[in-house]
Amino acid sequence: MALIGKIRQKSGLVLLLIALAVAGFIIMDMTSAGPGGNKVSLFNNPNQLGKVNETSISRAEVERARTILYESGDFLSSNNTVWNFFVDKAIVDQESKSLGMGICKDELLDAQFSPDPTRVSSVIQARFTDQTTGQLNTELLQQYKEAIANNDIQKNPEIAAYWAEQEKEVLKERLQSKLTNFVAKGFYTPKWMAETVYNDQSTKEDFVFVRLPLTAVKEEEAKVTDDDIMAYIEDNKGSYLREREGRKINFATFTIAPLAADSARARTVVADKLTDFKAAKNDSLFVITNGGTYSEAYETKASFTGGADSVFGRPVGSIVGPYVSNGAYHIAKIVGRAIVPDSVKARHILLKGQTPKFIDSIFTALKSGKASWDSINTRYSTDKVSAAKGGDLGYFGPGMMVKPFNDLCFFKAEQGKLYKVETQFGTHIVQVTGKKIIKNEQGVKLASISEPIEAGEETVQSFRDRANGLIQRNKDIVSLRKEIEALGMTFETSQPVEKQDYLLGQLGGNNGTRSIIKWAFEASPGQISNEIYEIQNQSEKGVKLAIAALKSVLPAGLPKPADVKEEVLEVVRNRKKAEILKGKVAGNKDLAGLATQYQCKIDTARQVTFASNYVPQLGQEPKVLGHVFALEQGATTDAIAGNGGVYVATVISKTPAVPPSDLTQMKIQMNQQARGMVRGRLVSGLRNKADIKDNRE
Repeated sequence: MALIGKIRQKSGLVLLLIALAVAGFIIMDMTSAGPGGNKVSLFNNPNQLGKVNETSISRAEVERARTILYESGDFLSSNNTVWNFFVDKAIVDQESKSLGMGICKDELLDAQFSPDPTRVSSVIQARFTDQTTGQLNTELLQQYKEAIANNDIQKNPEIAAYWAEQEKEVLKERLQSKLTNFVAKGFYTPKWMAETVYNDQSTKEDFVFVRLPLTAVKEEEAKVTDDDIMAYIEDNKGSYLREREGRKINFATFTIAPLAADSARARTVVADKLTDFKAAKNDSLFVITNGGTYSEAYETKASFTGGADSVFGRPVGSIVGPYVSNGAYHIAKIVGRAIVPDSVKARHILLKGQTPKFIDSIFTALKSGKASWDSINTRYSTDKVSAAKGGDLGYFGPGMMVKPFNDLCFFKAEQGKLYKVETQFGTHIVQVTGKKIIKNEQGVKLASISEPIEAGEETVQSFRDRANGLIQRNKDIVSLRKEIEALGMTFETSQPVEKQDYLLGQLGGNNGTRSIIKWAFEASPGQISNEIYEIQNQSEKGVKLAIAALKSVLPAGLPKPADVKEEVLEVVRNRKKAEILKGKVAGNKDLAGLATQYQCKIDTARQVTFASNYVPQLGQEPKVLGHVFALEQGATTDAIAGNGGVYVATVISKTPAVPPSDLTQMKIQMNQQARGMVRGRLVSGLRNKADIKDNRE
């Protein structure tokens, strides 16, 4: 009872504590992770993937665009591409709106469907250019235009969605073009600037010089301090100033390669099928059932990589193997022999973007003689180069065409008959019109079963154990690097990466590299990751294992000397040596005496202009050229600290520029150069200045 009485006396405090507890639960709920691990809070909308200044970027909108436009592409790459598109679109929309710019309906239609290819948007050009001819497929575009005008495109929701997303890209590209042209046309080259550039490019000088070697200064005389490195950073701000925080990551990789046991396993797999293969009554069914290949192609001694003698000396029906070819064990049955033509002549009609029903109707009409080859070829073939010659491709040798087309012409097609074949370029209607047989080279047709020689689970685990051992034995980067290098491996240092990057040096871009970068932005400098990362790129076979450590954190702004010491140490040391050597020879303008003292030669540079980026005898030394062109004929420079040494030069002769009668062309050239820089850098410059919030994981 006494306790209840006390509670009643303190009821105000109790109510306050209860209110605070409830508020705590609410705040915790608002800041907890939502579906998919995305932070959900009062301040972080889960449906908002990011923000550019005051423009929100919708998570759903970005995912829809990525799925529709890049469904078959690499996720990380396409995700980054689509994100960058929406960021740039927001920036372009904001700037254009402030200037009152827009794109009308007629402009949009012209950018998508203009019969003049030069007026069509680069977005459309990239997707509707025929890879065979290199020409824009205007006929296919007109079909889309008619489908949109008649509302037929709505009957195919996938195409309608694709075109709607693509239209956003076209709008952004056209609006960006307007914006950059608007800014670019504001550039003007005054007469005095054109005259200056003309004189810099046309005034020529001959001069003699000595290059005093930096080796004349001992290493101990030029000890590099943090102040020296910082001075170098300040002098090269453009190369080191960071807009956003970055990380440098150390990593080493193990390439998982199959071992002897893996090779033996693959051989056993195919060898165990030998008996059944010999007894098989239906070769093609047996091969297909066992995951093999039954090709129409005939192998020649030149093309076969599995040991020609074992195949070409055996009769039809023989089983050969196991043999190794292209990283796999094979067994094969010889199912045919034939003389392979040395070359084949054919003509074709290439159809792209047409429906299968339409293609079948054309093929049937050609076979029955109801349609002429020439009329169909002229009207429908998208290979305009061969179409101009009746579709004739002339004679071609084995392997000169894509494989399905090649195999049809060389190994299956009878001369004069019509065939259809699919390739990455479209559907070809093909007629072989000639064959040349000169060498009488015999080919064999094989039905084969294969087993790749790949690292098994035990092999993969052995590599994982090696990687884990390195991590367990080393608790700091210095010791880890030492052991890695002792093993003959490389402990690489990445270029600075940012939080949303996915590319990591020679490891490329994949789920593994993305995971390493995400870890690095949660780690402390010097920390070694406990995780073993799998690295697999689409362009490479096999998997690599990577171990990673965070080398350094690079804050926004200029880096600290320690962050860049390794990469700039030699440059800064040489710079310091040059200053020391310059001080030692200060006031000495005797080229012959300096050449003797420092055991170097007197060299001559002729017909050099101030605008020269590189002089063969001198190298790339802008400071030297600046001093030389500031002198009169016969004068000698003071010692100049350059990139490759210390220089002293004497001007032999000056040939003044001949005054131009007209600077119009020079001004046009300079305007074009400046405007080209605007078109290449305007949006990236605006992006660097924008307030971009990126909530991607």
